Amino acid sequence: MPRELDFTVTSIAEALEGLKDEDAIWGVITHEMKRQLKELLEGVMECERDRLVACSWNQRSEKRRDERAGYRSRSLVTALGRIKRLRVPRMRRKRFRTRLWGYYRRRIAPIDRAVMESFVCGVATRKVKRALRSILGDGIVSHQSVSRIIARLNASLSEWQCHRIADDIEILYLDGVFFRIKERGVKKRPTLFAMGITKDRKVRLLGFQHAWQESADEWQAFVHRLYERGLKGTSLKVVVADETSAIASAVALLWPEAVLQLCVFHKMKNLVKNLKGCPLKKLIIRDARAIWKARTKAEAVRRIGYLRSKWSRSHPRPIRNLLTDIDLTLTYFSMPRSLWIRARTTNPLERFFREVKRRVDPIGAFVNRQSASRILFALADVYNQEQIRKEEKSVPTPQRNPSKNQSRTLLVA
Repeated sequence: MPRELDFTVTSIAEALEGLKDEDAIWGVITHEMKRQLKELLEGVMECERDRLVACSWNQRSEKRRDERAGYRSRSLVTALGRIKRLRVPRMRRKRFRTRLWGYYRRRIAPIDRAVMESFVCGVATRKVKRALRSILGDGIVSHQSVSRIIARLNASLSEWQCHRIADDIEILYLDGVFFRIKERGVKKRPTLFAMGITKDRKVRLLGFQHAWQESADEWQAFVHRLYERGLKGTSLKVVVADETSAIASAVALLWPEAVLQLCVFHKMKNLVKNLKGCPLKKLIIRDARAIWKARTKAEAVRRIGYLRSKWSRSHPRPIRNLLTDIDLTLTYFSMPRSLWIRARTTNPLERFFREVKRRVDPIGAFVNRQSASRILFALADVYNQEQIRKEEKSVPTPQRNPSKNQSRTLLVA
């Protein structure tokens, strides 16, 4: 067992006596911590080499597997900063490999994770060095190092895009969001997303795919990819989307048992946009919202007729756009009432989009699709991990001690 770091030694106390600045005090403490950490790491590596050699110093033994060959010097970036002139053991026959860090690594794994978290949280690649400077010191993490660390996401991204989807999705959300990508000039290109809710009410981001436009062919290719990864639709009840013409054919082809629900939120959003500057805007919106507050589908149909008779003459274009495919916004009435809130809109996916845009807006435009995919995958992975943590917290813990009534029953028995 490594001994505990002792900061009560006289030398440290004497060094702190004449210091009044907090930064200077912690500088001395950090220096002493780095010195003791260096001794600890060198001691651990020495023990690792002793096990590999299987023989003590200056002894002969038939169990010997190798010979000691001195040391080499190297530096290592830790949470305390850079540790210089670290003595790494060497062996004569085999190359010494320590378990303290990976092959050819100059930083411990928590430093790379800190860089990755900073990047995901919105810190630009060239600003990560500045963000970690106060803790790790100058010149430890360059923007080239940050780029190499972030590039490791490519392998995880490829694995995630091919991982098997469990066929227990009950509600599927499909929607797209536009990003600026530097290809053939800086243009806005859509990225198609899929999110699912399982039978156990678990929310998961299933995948995304860059597209040239939100066309039926692009959606069909994306949905077919989900089908190949395992989403056969045996449990799928409803597909919620904001675009019917592009998605309806793909849904009918792959999941004929599922019904299509048009997003109510997008319907209302388009109505508000079409009523811009209208003096009766609030009254029309109030009557439109009443449609989806109905308790039955028959009541919602009556409210649609009332809206048409009241406003179609004075505001023909907004009302005509609202009533287009409005029957598909009432699909959720055929489902159990417990699913109505989740099945009416794509709001779970829209909330994720807001977080994505908050992170992406400072970038302006992605260099290419691969750069966009890395950031989107990192955000999707963070989102899925947060959902898992919420689900674990919501699971009630079983009571270890029986209640009084149960204990009495056991005693009587």
